Amino acid sequence: MALKSALSLDMLIRRMPYPSQKIICDMMDVGSEKNNWEALAGSIKDPKTKENRYSLLDIQHFGLELKRDKSMTRAVLTNWGTQETTVQQLFEVLIEIGRKDVITEIMPDYNLETQKQLVKQNPHHLLGEPQVGRNEIHTTISIEAGLKEMTISSDTPSIVTTATVKAEKVQNMDTKQEHLETQNLRKEENSGKDIATYSMSI
Repeated sequence: MALKSALSLDMLIRRMPYPSQKIICDMMDVGSEKNNWEALAGSIKDPKTKENRYSLLDIQHFGLELKRDKSMTRAVLTNWGTQETTVQQLFEVLIEIGRKDVITEIMPDYNLETQKQLVKQNPHHLLGEPQVGRNEIHTTISIEAGLKEMTISSDTPSIVTTATVKAEKVQNMDTKQEHLETQNLRKEENSGKDIATYSMSI
């Protein structure tokens, strides 16, 4: 049965309510090493070096908790929690190892909570709108052959938009200028003919 959420994504994991911690431990202490507590420990990265935080020896040390009739997952969370780790960071690792079921169990409204967090960080964000991520959006504008090409792209692969717009105003201005020049040439030609005719008549 899913636990009514008493968590927030910015909560430190060391401050998680005991019922939430117990559910995580009960679900992660068992199962395949591909998605249990071992996978959790093996997928945690050091925020500075981006390398694995725990070595094989560290993971084996956590495994000794089983012989003490204690939770290996709790040992991992306790150690990881000393690094000011948040619930959001824990959830990111759980998703990485395919254990979103654990998230659903302790925070059924996780998706909604994520949207709220985004709104909190960016007041202009509207719920349900696609996200471009944290990476900066790069914009380039170039004008060629009467076309203005604007390319908006981001480091998020799924969001790349290209828009090409004809510079109609520029073209219209060019056309008007050419028309005026043609009219002036015709006036000069007509004026020359009138002068020639007048001279011959004299």
